[in-house]
Amino acid sequence: MRLPDPHRSRAILIGTFTYASSNLRSLPAVKNNLRDLHQVLTDPALGGLTPERCIVVPNPKNPREVFGPLAAAAKDAQDTLLVYYAGHGLVGPQHNELYLTLEDTETDALPVTGLKFDVVGDLVRNSGADNRILIMDCCFSGRAAKTFLPLGDENSILGQMDIKGVYTLTSSAPNRASTVLPGATYTAFTGALLTLARKGIPDGPEFLTMRKIYQEVHNSLQSEGFPEPNQLNTDTVDSLALTRNCALPGAAKPVAEYTPRRRWAQLRYRFARLRRRKGWRIAFAIVATIAIGTPVVLNFDEFASGENPPASATLTFQRQLKCTRGSVCLWPEPNYEGRMWKWTPKPDSKVALPSYLKNHVGSFDVQVEAGVCFSDTDAESEQRVPAAMEDWGWNYNLRFGSKMDQVESWCSELNQRVKPSTSSTG
Repeated sequence: MRLPDPHRSRAILIGTFTYASSNLRSLPAVKNNLRDLHQVLTDPALGGLTPERCIVVPNPKNPREVFGPLAAAAKDAQDTLLVYYAGHGLVGPQHNELYLTLEDTETDALPVTGLKFDVVGDLVRNSGADNRILIMDCCFSGRAAKTFLPLGDENSILGQMDIKGVYTLTSSAPNRASTVLPGATYTAFTGALLTLARKGIPDGPEFLTMRKIYQEVHNSLQSEGFPEPNQLNTDTVDSLALTRNCALPGAAKPVAEYTPRRRWAQLRYRFARLRRRKGWRIAFAIVATIAIGTPVVLNFDEFASGENPPASATLTFQRQLKCTRGSVCLWPEPNYEGRMWKWTPKPDSKVALPSYLKNHVGSFDVQVEAGVCFSDTDAESEQRVPAAMEDWGWNYNLRFGSKMDQVESWCSELNQRVKPSTSSTG
């Protein structure tokens, strides 16, 4: 058992988390997958790869933006080539082949806008690396393994396979979808993988091999009712380690896993438990205002009975949002991230959203006394959603944020004073 040679190995992490097509739901968790998997693989206490030999390809727009860096990595790798993909996986219309979706993928033009997995498979198969590892986190990802089966025999025993030195780990079976929970930091499969890498296995081996990783991730996902992962191995690649076991006594500890976003998510969860205790909310607002010298407003999203509080409750500081009175502010990403757009409406006015926000509003904050209306002018009959004063949403792209392209200063629906829905659906 050993780790990949850091000087003769290459890793490429590919993920799509935003889509131009309204038919493909954004996957904010994939962005976190890429960031933290890169951290694990390059952490000296865990994977040990050098950052320059572990590259990330976030939100590629078209197949060319994947093919170039992947072909270069496949050519350069001598010891180990690791390829990871996360995003939507779709099945082709002709031969039920797997397609990996990209930012500009259109579901009705999949063959020319998606990345056919066979292209990835050919690059992996033809790489001169001694060991090739493919990790796929997408729906129907089990179909990826078929690329490495002998032609005409998809049920062959692993020992009879003619493709040497390839290990494939997939998040689901060929005909199963993969899972991401509403508001989750990671997709279910990659989340289990990252948790294992960061916590290790007490009394386990020195290295976490692909075989051991599969067993642990499989058991974890199965116990929680998620789709079970698949694996396919040739030769002895499954005995190659992905990370060290950091749970062993004396083992070096990995870089702290709690990023500011995760600490913020923990606060959301803790304060969600207080949502019905108005006295606590008032007390917190007073204490926080005194502490930071700026008025603090504590809000909680409405969420239906049975929904998961951490995914639907949030703590909002006006100081952080920087949306001034009289304005409406929009962000392209959830959690108020990305370039903020601000509009101060005049009576009977409206404005089209800039291209980077059109059909792609991840979060919003309304500080307009009379409220505003969000509009979808592309619909056959124009749709409007009213947003009253101090309405806000931290994960709106899974709702009307994926449709809206205009903001209006007033609409008749405002008289109903209905808040736009902000809870995530996955």
